[in-house]
Amino acid sequence: MLLYTWKDVERKILLNREKWKNTIADIEVYAEEMVIYLNCNTSVDAARERINEILDNKYDGEKIQLDLPGEYLNVVIEMEEMVEKEEGSGKIVPLFKNVLYQKSAYYSELIDSELPGVPVLAFHSYKGGVGRTLSVLAFVKAWSSLTDPKNPQRLLIIDADIEAPGITWLTSGGEEPKFSFLDLLEVTQGKDSVDEIIEAVADRVLELTVKIETEKSIVEHIVLPTYRYIEQLLDMYSSPESLAVSYNKKYILAEVLSKLGDKLGAELVLVDLRAGLSEFSAPMLFDPRVKKYLVTSTSYQSVKGTEILLHQLSKGLPLKADTMIPEILLTMGQEGINITDIISQLVSVYDQYVADENVSITDNVVTQLPFASELVHLESLEKIMKNLSGRDFYKNMLEIVRNSYGVQKEVQKTEAQLKREEVIKRIHDFAVRQITAEGNGAFEVLMTDSIQNLIRKYRNTVPNTVVMGAKGSGKTFYTERFCEISVGRSSFRIWIKMLCTGQRVKFTRDR
Repeated sequence: MLLYTWKDVERKILLNREKWKNTIADIEVYAEEMVIYLNCNTSVDAARERINEILDNKYDGEKIQLDLPGEYLNVVIEMEEMVEKEEGSGKIVPLFKNVLYQKSAYYSELIDSELPGVPVLAFHSYKGGVGRTLSVLAFVKAWSSLTDPKNPQRLLIIDADIEAPGITWLTSGGEEPKFSFLDLLEVTQGKDSVDEIIEAVADRVLELTVKIETEKSIVEHIVLPTYRYIEQLLDMYSSPESLAVSYNKKYILAEVLSKLGDKLGAELVLVDLRAGLSEFSAPMLFDPRVKKYLVTSTSYQSVKGTEILLHQLSKGLPLKADTMIPEILLTMGQEGINITDIISQLVSVYDQYVADENVSITDNVVTQLPFASELVHLESLEKIMKNLSGRDFYKNMLEIVRNSYGVQKEVQKTEAQLKREEVIKRIHDFAVRQITAEGNGAFEVLMTDSIQNLIRKYRNTVPNTVVMGAKGSGKTFYTERFCEISVGRSSFRIWIKMLCTGQRVKFTRDR
């Protein structure tokens, strides 16, 4: 290995840690010098001999001769007691530059633990443009289609692609959002308690919604965009990488997202990560509590990069039948390309790390998502959802959601399957209950944007409302339903009792 700069020396030293860790306490390499910290029972000559062996006889005891004319690196030797150890330094920092030189990519205490809230799923790709964001959106559509329309389960979708925020651009309505992923990182950087972070941001994130239309209903999910305004994106203060190097915050990001999803009533958190071997994505990739989906096309560069990433993600992860192993989503397969060889190449990486040879964990680890030309251009969220319908890309993602996450709406009988008499009776009973607005009949409100905005705005405060309209237009009905939705039925009954007893209660409306 040629040594042109101090960084080459550092890499060489770290790659050969096993050869010196028992005789040398630590080695730090800087641009101007390398510092060797000796164990108390190690002689200077023994340390020099060991380092010279590792560096292929380029160390003369005082300096390291680099492989550029006239270039060298000075070496200083000190005793172990002079080393200032960082508190908690035994915990692996979840960044590529750190785990690269470790036998395990994971902090051992986290391998068998779970996140404190709802599950977190991270979508990553080595290359951009291979369908990673589209895979996230196909998951969202599949989830929306499978959830019970009468009791829809929402998702929290995080756009963590800091350099190419596709979901942010697709879901923005032209107005500046009230909160962003970068805001969340900055708040997390400044606070130590996860619960304190959640309480500070939850209400603002709750207002960031997007509607996904399915064959049966419209399902609302929460989307956290990457940034609020362009200066926040270009002049970034906090990043996932900066959190990872902070003391006691190395693995905090997944915990914050997990508890935030739980607080907002989401069933899962989906994270669209930055492509490549980026430190922006590393804290999520190297958290064993996060489920990873690696998206790759069939191109050589994409497959090779995914293979490199798999090697790093598999180090130290006990690949057993119950392990939450990274799965691969293979996109853009075309005629004439041998998909079988590509799958075998990727699956062989897992085989090198399997803990139990008698257990097969790779049977369903690769899912093909056939790509259609209509899915190439991501022009709008509405168009993407429309074009996904009926595609094998979407159907295969639908199977992942159905089989892995147990979302399945109850099978409902259609009106055609009911007897005529039963249909007539149901219509009659419903009509009787709706004769007056004050009736007790349950009726689904048409959730317009105006009503939803009122509900979000007054979720934690009592509104002052004036409901105006002509006789019979639904004033009492909508007042009742709005109160039930925003503050709950019990509070609504208290308000009605106050009205009946002559106490003053005034309702106003923001429009």
